[in-house]
Amino acid sequence: MASNVERLGVEPIVREAVEEVSSAPKSIQMTQEQAVAAIKQIATQVATQVATDAARTKDAALIGTVQAIAAILAGRVILLLSVIGAFVLAVMAMDPAIGQVGLYVLIAYSVLSIIPLTILDAKSRKGNG
Repeated sequence: MASNVERLGVEPIVREAVEEVSSAPKSIQMTQEQAVAAIKQIATQVATQVATDAARTKDAALIGTVQAIAAILAGRVILLLSVIGAFVLAVMAMDPAIGQVGLYVLIAYSVLSIIPLTILDAKSRKGNG
């Protein structure tokens, strides 16, 4: 038990429990077995609390990681949709019935949408790697 007490850093709590037991009036003093049982119970409660806090910390780290991955993938999805839109516009621009207007729309879309998104994506990769 001493190793668990030291490992968990609950020595002050155990020391306080021992002082309470030894300073109790003679009429309500516990037997040594009762005192040991009470100290073990306190140590078990503290160990349970430490384990619960550690599990919460791991859960919070996992949630943070998932949120970061979601943010990265969201940017990639937007870029993918923009490129797909550019291909659709390119196919439409090749239709002779539309004429040069379709080509101008494709150029404007590429310059105002796809190129800036690609630059932002390249900068984010450069900053992370």
